[in-house]
Amino acid sequence: MPFFSAMPLSPLQFLFSCQLLIAGIACYGQNENPLAVQLDKAFITSLNTLGFTNSSVQRVDSIGQTSEIAGHFCKIYSKTMKTVAFQLQDMDSGSKIFIEKFEIGFADYFLRAWDDDKKNNLSPVSEWKCFFSTPDAKPWQIVLLGVNAHTNIDIWQTLVNNFSEKEIRLYKKLMLTMQSSVSNIYYQFFDTLLAQNGYLRFINSVTMGFAKKFGEQIVYKWRRRNVKLAILFYQNKERFARKLAIVIRKKQMNDRKILRYKS
Repeated sequence: MPFFSAMPLSPLQFLFSCQLLIAGIACYGQNENPLAVQLDKAFITSLNTLGFTNSSVQRVDSIGQTSEIAGHFCKIYSKTMKTVAFQLQDMDSGSKIFIEKFEIGFADYFLRAWDDDKKNNLSPVSEWKCFFSTPDAKPWQIVLLGVNAHTNIDIWQTLVNNFSEKEIRLYKKLMLTMQSSVSNIYYQFFDTLLAQNGYLRFINSVTMGFAKKFGEQIVYKWRRRNVKLAILFYQNKERFARKLAIVIRKKQMNDRKILRYKS
């Protein structure tokens, strides 16, 4: 087992590594290059193939182009979906249908919360309440709050509301391989970020060079845990409820950690 896999994450390491992960994706999104053009084309092709002309996925992309608070999160979210669409190009039709159906259902959880917030009707117990209630947070904090809510709470709901247990089990490994859509971009630009930003070099030094891998592993752990939750939902409702309560508490703790960091 690699050394970094056994190292525990402190709150600061959690924050720093997540911030580096998001910064890496954001840096990618801000650089015009041939691959970025390919991703945009793949995204459009993916939508048009299934007729998603006015889809929720495109709404996320539109919000990402605005200056509103949610725009910070949607800009990163949209870029991630484009990399997923690019990765889907060489997959079989069954895999494409599963992932694209998941992506649309997944995006709907955020968009329903976005609509409710616009109408001042967002539930106080919504996983998105903290996200929409901190307008003075920094852009990177907004992004992390969004990633925290969407990944820790919305994945299992999307799965159980769109797929059977059999389908989830069948495509479980495929879904987790989508992590590479983000990881490939992140790794590609991580070294460039370190060369350009002294603060990030300092953080990388503080985390002994493992911030790069920590950030990826945190998000992967959250995604894998939610897939397990979805399967447990079908197997044992009582145990599922206990596990979900723990995940909700961890999500709320993550929110507090993210907002506690001031600089």
